[in-house]
Amino acid sequence: MRRRRSPKVPMLPLILMDTVILALSSMEAYFLRFRAGLPVRKGIPEFSEYAAIIPYVCVVCILVFWLYHLYDIRKGEPYTEHFSDLFKALSLSVVILMALTFFQSPYEERLLYSRYVVGITYAVSLANLALGRFLLLKFLLRWEKRRDLLPTMLVLGTGAKAEQLSQRFSSARLFGYELMGFVHMDGEDGQGVAGPLLGGVERLGEILDKYRPDEVLLTHGDLSRGDLLDIILECDRHMVELRIVPDLLDMVTSSVSIEAFMGLTTMRMKELPLDRAFNRFVKRILDLGMSGTGLVVLAPLFLAIVWCVKRDSSGPVLYKQRRVGQDGRRFNIYKFRSMRIDAEEESGPVLAEEHDPRRTKIGTFLRKSNLDELPQLWNVLRGNMSLVGPRPERPYFVDQFKYDVPRYMSRHRVKSGMTGWAQIHGLRGNTPIAERVRYDLYYVENWSLWLDIRILLKTFLATKNAY
Repeated sequence: MRRRRSPKVPMLPLILMDTVILALSSMEAYFLRFRAGLPVRKGIPEFSEYAAIIPYVCVVCILVFWLYHLYDIRKGEPYTEHFSDLFKALSLSVVILMALTFFQSPYEERLLYSRYVVGITYAVSLANLALGRFLLLKFLLRWEKRRDLLPTMLVLGTGAKAEQLSQRFSSARLFGYELMGFVHMDGEDGQGVAGPLLGGVERLGEILDKYRPDEVLLTHGDLSRGDLLDIILECDRHMVELRIVPDLLDMVTSSVSIEAFMGLTTMRMKELPLDRAFNRFVKRILDLGMSGTGLVVLAPLFLAIVWCVKRDSSGPVLYKQRRVGQDGRRFNIYKFRSMRIDAEEESGPVLAEEHDPRRTKIGTFLRKSNLDELPQLWNVLRGNMSLVGPRPERPYFVDQFKYDVPRYMSRHRVKSGMTGWAQIHGLRGNTPIAERVRYDLYYVENWSLWLDIRILLKTFLATKNAY
């Protein structure tokens, strides 16, 4: 499977640029206020005293920008809307900063942070941030385009809306997608669009396999519920995000959001909590802290388990297996070996079951106590996995389940976990896959830091179907 290219602008360059611009704009405001010949009633403060306040300015602004989702920019969004949000966020930041200056006494001999400087900083920062973001986003777009990193889009339909979209693809140069082509629907002749025609909708599965787009945009509104469901499930099997131009407003549900895309109103599945960069950052900090600490603190337990496994049976202590993780990427998962080294030579890949004869004596205990999973702390530290998330499955089973279980591949939109919402409810081993997926999707769509902590705490008591 391909590695999905992000339809979002990277967060870190924006934060770094904003921090630099805010700091430089604050310095510029100081010199304009106190060193440009403007009248000053109570003396000129030293620059070192003023510079000590600048970090607080940056922190307040960055936090407010985050609240306004200015670090979750999706390609395809008009820059005018982005500038409007920037104006609102910076205005709120200035209100907060000016409110803080009222904690200073107006009778002090010297104010460390002049209200006039706040106003000058606001004007200078707004101009610099707008220009800086415009140039940075344009640079990132060109950089991604040169290196073939732009997210790719496939358009379903060749009617008037598709024709309108094909024209906008050539003009929307700030936030970019690569247009792969068009798929004509039943009853369309495929004429009128400026782009390659890739075939009919009846071959959608083959087209997705061949071209592997990052997103699909459905512009054809005259579809039955069954046909629409077929398209949704086909996109889900191939882990492709689907957008819909909303002629079918009666089908809007709580799981769908409406947003602008290149000047068109579209429907798409609601953004997941972990689609937001800040939430991923918080979750990664938790993963790094707990996995690193766990590897150190549990080192004596690791050594004891190694001794027990070696003493119980011949063969390697660690078991390495290929699994499918976030966005369909494959990686090696590590466990303490709990089965014979020839466990699947005759049967081939099979799911574990209760009283599984393939287990070793110590392996039965390790699986029942979940201790066999501890080496995956290394996977978490490396970033292949998270502490909490849907359990990763082997490619052999993934290739089966994605056709047999609706929305199975949607569980791969987040990192796989050592434990998960399904596991603490006993859905593991040879339990119904459809039910397990239902729990996994609940976690994916309702993630919160508190939910992760709850799952981690309950994991130690979750031994049901641990075999």
